[in-house]
Amino acid sequence: MRVQDKILINEWVCKALEGTISEAESQRLQEALVAEPQAIRYYQSCIHVNAGLQKIQPLLADSFAMSLCLEEMAEYEKNAEVIHVAEPDDDTQRTPVQLAPVPASARQNSRMLLYTAILSTAALLLMMLYVYHNPRPIRQEVATLIDSLNAEWGNPEHALRNGQRVMTAQGPAVLNRGMVKLLYDDGVEVVIEGPAEYELLSSMEIALHVGRLFASVSDAGKGFTVRTQNTRIIDLGTEFGVAADAGGNTELHVFKGKTALIAGFERKQKEIVEVSARQARRVDALNADIRAIELAATGFARAFDSRKRTVWRGESVVDLAYVLGGDLIPMGADEAVLARLPETRWLKPQQDELGPGIFQPIADNPFVNGIFLPNGVDGPIAVSTDAQLRWEAPLSPVRQKISFLRFDIRSLSGDPSGAVLRLNVRDMVGVGKPIAVYGLVQDDLDEWSEAQLSYRNAPGLRDAPLGRYALDPTVLQRLGTITFSGSGAHYSDPDRLFLDDFVRRDANGLLTLALLCEDSDLSAEWRFVSKEGDPSQAPALIFPHAENGPVEITTAHGNGADTYAAHDNHHKVITTEKTHGAETAVRVRNYWKETILITNAGTVAFDAADGGETCTFSLNQRPVGTAANPAVAMRANAGATFDLHQMQRYVPENRPPRRFTAVCGVPEKMADYSTVYRDGYVPSVNVYVLVDGRLRFSRTDVNPTREPERIRLELTPDDRYLTLVVTSATEQKTPFDWCLFVRPRILFE
Repeated sequence: MRVQDKILINEWVCKALEGTISEAESQRLQEALVAEPQAIRYYQSCIHVNAGLQKIQPLLADSFAMSLCLEEMAEYEKNAEVIHVAEPDDDTQRTPVQLAPVPASARQNSRMLLYTAILSTAALLLMMLYVYHNPRPIRQEVATLIDSLNAEWGNPEHALRNGQRVMTAQGPAVLNRGMVKLLYDDGVEVVIEGPAEYELLSSMEIALHVGRLFASVSDAGKGFTVRTQNTRIIDLGTEFGVAADAGGNTELHVFKGKTALIAGFERKQKEIVEVSARQARRVDALNADIRAIELAATGFARAFDSRKRTVWRGESVVDLAYVLGGDLIPMGADEAVLARLPETRWLKPQQDELGPGIFQPIADNPFVNGIFLPNGVDGPIAVSTDAQLRWEAPLSPVRQKISFLRFDIRSLSGDPSGAVLRLNVRDMVGVGKPIAVYGLVQDDLDEWSEAQLSYRNAPGLRDAPLGRYALDPTVLQRLGTITFSGSGAHYSDPDRLFLDDFVRRDANGLLTLALLCEDSDLSAEWRFVSKEGDPSQAPALIFPHAENGPVEITTAHGNGADTYAAHDNHHKVITTEKTHGAETAVRVRNYWKETILITNAGTVAFDAADGGETCTFSLNQRPVGTAANPAVAMRANAGATFDLHQMQRYVPENRPPRRFTAVCGVPEKMADYSTVYRDGYVPSVNVYVLVDGRLRFSRTDVNPTREPERIRLELTPDDRYLTLVVTSATEQKTPFDWCLFVRPRILFE
């Protein structure tokens, strides 16, 4: 080899060890080693010299690590492509080599180059000795913080912003919580998850004192090293995770490629092992013993996106309970996350060439495409943001809730004019929406039975499709409207609700009023006090000009609205037997405010209006909705659509979905937690699973008395949208019609 070649190789080796070699120089070094066998031997000599100076120059790796690198280089040499040198043309004139004596001046130049090399080596040794005896850490920028999620720093001087450069020799950084992503200049990507304490040592090395770290090493970063209290992990082209606890124990989990694990303490015997893909090792804090442990396949945050607030831990099985919670991170014990139905942002049904649909996209969760109300009364409904995908949803037994009130005015004497209707509102949704008031004009129909009144026999109601209502104008006459502006007592405006003619035409002393909402965006609800509540707040007709002064006539027992009547408009019964006995309602919506509940706390607490009890989730007498068995709990009627392609982006190697599995059922004894339906009511739901708008699974009348249903659907790479739908299976829809999807999982290839 020429002296000049050795000088270049020595320069490249030094740069490679320091992590400053350029891509072009690295390529030239590899070409030189392949082309010249003597270059390999000289390269080895350079490595051994640097290994011998390990105590002087801390940036150098262990001699074992160097030998591993040499083995890798040798393996590369054996497997590298053969370099073909072009043969000279046959007719090329061969020129004999002329031998001539070397001039003295040339020999003098060769000796000068040799002396220069010796002096340079001596100077290099002197400089390294000086560094050894005068250790002054050199600060240099080696990486960039490219993302952070909920990061809270323990030392403000290390607090970094996205895009900020990171330097060595700044001391340990303390990350109390959250996670940060560092990108080294040579392409090594490191995710550190708090609580953690770490320190950047060089462009090729990081110290992890406490915490969890995941490293994805590029080809240029081969040799990247992680130090802990008792180990050094040298990358040989890998993806690996390192966990260091406060007690000094270290764990290494290798997901791809292989690493060299050097266990031991300074100036003591070290144990060296090679750890390959899908292997894990633990190094004991006291004696640095190495033992094999189970690989924590999802134990490290491998990637995250602060904008989407998503974290991927290597799952090839994605649990939809975690997805609905907003990310792919398993929720902690006793946590409950609500995917709330927007109360003011529901899309109104709009007629178009594809038919109406109600679908609410979820903008802040990339894995949940949206949620919707499954009611096919108006035709195919939208089940995703893709307008082409619509589902012929079954007709839900939705009925417009209509409240009937009956007043006995036979004791009234004097002038009945100027009558005013008073209602005491308890709560409401849909401020400003008027309630239409109809009067029953056929006296022979006033003797209706409160306990038996239903859509089939209510006076003035005609047959209508599910989800609709129809009135007979010869029986029920529209009298006007009353508007609520909030809770409390509300009185009708005589200009808007004119009752005089209706009262004068009455011949039997019984007045029946029917109250309903004619125009709604499916978000209107009013509850007002009935006669079973505070008598002073019961519905009343006030006659200001009666002979004995203003007379207030309330609904009488057995004659008026004796019902809570707010069990959703799936209920055909308009007024039923006494339930809570304190309220009645006019309502048109067919969902509840918190329809979709994602929980692993194992319970759900009902509103005070629904009994105020807490229900424990269980199927087959086993607790579900727990940290070990997370569940998506959905209350009828609701649908949720998931975007499989978005999930696929976070799965290794972009692997496609293969299967969906879940167990579904109604929580046992759910009805026991209702003060309304203790007498034998059995919650029941219908369950549907769609893939790209096509029905793939359905079960009707799923209830606590039946065995839970197991769902298993095969998926293809082209499948994108998976939809879960729950509807009420009975006309007596209640707040207790829940369905649990236990361990709802997407399995990827």
